[in-house]
Amino acid sequence: MAIDVDAAREELQRASDAADGEVQRHINSIDEGLMELAEGDKITEAEADPDRVAELEEKLAGLSAETDDQAIVSHIENVLDHLDAADEFGTS
Repeated sequence: MAIDVDAAREELQRASDAADGEVQRHINSIDEGLMELAEGDKITEAEADPDRVAELEEKLAGLSAETDDQAIVSHIENVLDHLDAADEFGTS
């Protein structure tokens, strides 16, 4: 199965647009991590560094738990879906 990095980054941009302050900085940091993860639009799970993907998923799950803004939470859940991580964190 492929990880759609571009789609994940688009969702992160939507979350960033809805956020401000510290939350926005965290989102932008995660986006930089996704950018480093792959140069192309999609990568397979085998091509992705599993530790790096897990780290990004953990940061996203933590950020989702910290914010009360449902629009941001929804975008983060979509990012997790794109990273094929929704089942691990119980989001869908």
